[in-house]
Amino acid sequence: MSTENTEISQAYWLRPRLGCVLLGRNWDKPAPPALLLESEGLRIGRVRPASEAFLGRYWGYYERGDGWIVFCQDARQHPQIDFAKNPVQVVGPFNRWGVDGPAEHWRLRPRPQPDGSTRWECAIARDRLNAGPEGVSFKFVSADWQWLGVFFGAPNRSHDEAGNPNYRFEPGRSGRHVFTFEVEEGRGVDQRCLVRLDAGEPRLVKPGLSFFELATDARLGARVETSRPGFSRFSIETKWTVFRIFAPRARSAVVEVFQGLDAAGPEVYPMALLEDEVTWEVWVSGNLHGWYYHLRIDGENDGVSTWFDGQRRLLDPWALATAGPGSPAIVVDIERLPRRDPRAGFTAPPIQDLVVMEGHVRDLIRAAPVQLSDEERLGFRGLTRWLAQDGSYLRELGVNALELLPITQFDGPRGAYHWGYMPTNFFSPCAHYAMDPSQASQLGELAELVAECHRRGLAVILDVVYNHVGEPAHLMALDKTYFFHVDEDGALANWSGCGNTLRAESAMSRRLIIDSLVHLLETYDVDGFRFDLADLLTIEVLCEVERALKAVKPSVVLIAEPWSFRGSIAWQLRSTGFAFWNDGFRDFIPEFVSARGNADGLGYFMAGSLGHRSEWPAQSVNYLESHDDRCWIDRITENAGHDGRNPTQGDVQRTHLAIAILMCSIGIPMIAAGQDFLRSKQGLSNTYRQGDVNEVDYSRLKRFARTHAYTRDWIRFRASAWGELLRLARRPSAHYVRCFAREGFSAAAVLFNADLSGGDRQILFGVNPHPETVGIQLDGLVAAGWRQLATRDGFTSNGDSRGRLSGDGRWLSLEAMECGVWVRGS
Repeated sequence: MSTENTEISQAYWLRPRLGCVLLGRNWDKPAPPALLLESEGLRIGRVRPASEAFLGRYWGYYERGDGWIVFCQDARQHPQIDFAKNPVQVVGPFNRWGVDGPAEHWRLRPRPQPDGSTRWECAIARDRLNAGPEGVSFKFVSADWQWLGVFFGAPNRSHDEAGNPNYRFEPGRSGRHVFTFEVEEGRGVDQRCLVRLDAGEPRLVKPGLSFFELATDARLGARVETSRPGFSRFSIETKWTVFRIFAPRARSAVVEVFQGLDAAGPEVYPMALLEDEVTWEVWVSGNLHGWYYHLRIDGENDGVSTWFDGQRRLLDPWALATAGPGSPAIVVDIERLPRRDPRAGFTAPPIQDLVVMEGHVRDLIRAAPVQLSDEERLGFRGLTRWLAQDGSYLRELGVNALELLPITQFDGPRGAYHWGYMPTNFFSPCAHYAMDPSQASQLGELAELVAECHRRGLAVILDVVYNHVGEPAHLMALDKTYFFHVDEDGALANWSGCGNTLRAESAMSRRLIIDSLVHLLETYDVDGFRFDLADLLTIEVLCEVERALKAVKPSVVLIAEPWSFRGSIAWQLRSTGFAFWNDGFRDFIPEFVSARGNADGLGYFMAGSLGHRSEWPAQSVNYLESHDDRCWIDRITENAGHDGRNPTQGDVQRTHLAIAILMCSIGIPMIAAGQDFLRSKQGLSNTYRQGDVNEVDYSRLKRFARTHAYTRDWIRFRASAWGELLRLARRPSAHYVRCFAREGFSAAAVLFNADLSGGDRQILFGVNPHPETVGIQLDGLVAAGWRQLATRDGFTSNGDSRGRLSGDGRWLSLEAMECGVWVRGS
């Protein structure tokens, strides 16, 4: 037996009392290896070879005894793909990554399993893989070229030169190198354990593989119950408060409750570990609604994968209310919440009809021209009053959806300005935005804000952050590796750019995400969510989220920011009901209005990016600026230092061209608060902590009233009967949009409903970003009866225009820095 054979390369906990070891090479003895645990009070019992199902799920392959390699996938892990209708094949260098055929040789086929599930498999002769001693990379792809994600915890996960993750088939480690072991006494998982084989190097047993599927169905957090299992319903106590927490490797858990923030000392209740060996629970007699509590979780630290500290006060991740970013949480009797039926009452406009404004609670009201107290200008109450005011900016502009930057609890002191992208709790509205956070007034105040928006015809979309957490990272104290991506040395992955990345694929991470979103729907009646850095949540988790939320509220609006510092899932989103922020649109339009773009690109983006990024017309969220980076006017200004506070005439003209393009494009238009009156951030880029820079300066609304009115009129046009040609519910015909251009210029004319597949009405949009007049021949557009509605300066009926469309519709002439809209039909 070789030395490599006797070495353990990796060791994992799969669940309490069950571990797994990976050897350096396939085991060539008939009896399983004799494993030893170096940990007090623990002994290894039965050792067994890993099953085919286990290997296939986490390695993507296993070797049959007859020399065949079976590649396999569990369709349940990839809910975005229908394996029966959209066949999946294994690809790699052996078939030129799917280019070679016939695909039948590599296609996965269903194989029923004893538990009633189905595993999809494809058996390939070992020699057909042409795998050298180092092995060969492989992956799975559907018939429509959706690449299936590689399991993040796969031991054979590797990356190519471009950084793309793949599986790897290793001839010397084809499945017979994997063994599971049971612990005879104790849980094992709650101790620092080393495992070794014979005289080999001991390995730390860390969580991995099926460990991340550990879960509980119990209701978590603090819940008020009318009865307790095992107690007579005739008990003197009519109410109980039960506290539960998921902490699979903890050795003890305590809840401390107190009736007032100034209480001398808390009442301490040790929690018991339930039979599932991952959930801790304690029942306290009485309805503790309004009481405060925090958790203390303790365990043994292994120096790599754990972060226990029994003295640390923790904020319950499932708490429905918090007194601040850290401990304590507030017990909430859910029966006292203003819960609403998400299927009744206000319904958001169909997604294709949305015109979204992105804004921040404090930015919108800090300088709003309305009588508010200083306290009201800090949060939900002030924004509610501003909305109710006659002439309120949000109502007057005409948008029908308000997308609020994160409003669930985030870190930092109450008085500090914060965008909210460092969350510490996903359920509770932020205490910093409350009039009386110690009494959890934020719950009722958020509910009233949403209700006021609905009374004014505004849908409410919440920007939510599930890709990382703020400080303190309470989840890390429950189980560092279960909830966060870490490397072999225990260092946190930082694909979010904020110091940590949530392991969204873990079963209880997924549940935490879905539970909190459903709570926000059912309790506050919000209408949708925009997911920050959604790439880090994975397409699989997003599909589960979509399915769960639409079961609660079918009209829910789902928007993804598709990128992260790790990559992008924009292409994968095509098969989902998620719209996405279109960064291509955002980056192209400033170049185009500066005469550095091209007509083909304009036609592509104004057609909703269909045929490439978008699968359905409203999937593209088109925008020119958001909270991130420089705002629009600072980005395109001719002034030095990107300072758009005093824009030039050219700046204003280019802005009007961009607004016209934005509002006349297929997709969902989104503007940032104040963009319609040339909001400037003084040339600054990352202003997430600068409230004085970010606050909406309403004095500019009067100063740039013409641009504001121009934006308002375009929103009205989009909502009109003519706008129906842009607000498409279904994918249009291939020739619905036609773009005309003149060689050597980026000026373009875009015709909507060019093939009359949408009726007899048509819209013609023309734009010229050049400093000279440009004429465009409209080949094949032979029609009369066109009527101009808008120019660069506004909507007009007097014919005063610097654009001319010939009477027969064959020629369009546009003067310098001009645009126009013409319509025809009944």
